[in-house]
Amino acid sequence: MTAEALWKFDTGRPDTAAAVHWAKAVNSEVFLEACNAAHEVHAGQGGLIEYGIAAHTQMSGTLVAYLGDLRWHQRTAEALEW
Repeated sequence: MTAEALWKFDTGRPDTAAAVHWAKAVNSEVFLEACNAAHEVHAGQGGLIEYGIAAHTQMSGTLVAYLGDLRWHQRTAEALEW
């Protein structure tokens, strides 16, 4: 999604704004889900600050807050594609 959004941005395609919203929605949601899955895979060690997963989990929550949640981007992208 990110590569497609960048390609549309670089080539000046008319549907660039919708592609950017879809990329933001997918990236923020996938990063959060990947961090949650990493905690499950690494079990007890995933909770240690020294292990590094906790920092990524904090960043993923911040990214969702910064980029916006999935539903907002879906509604915005659908409105722009209309």
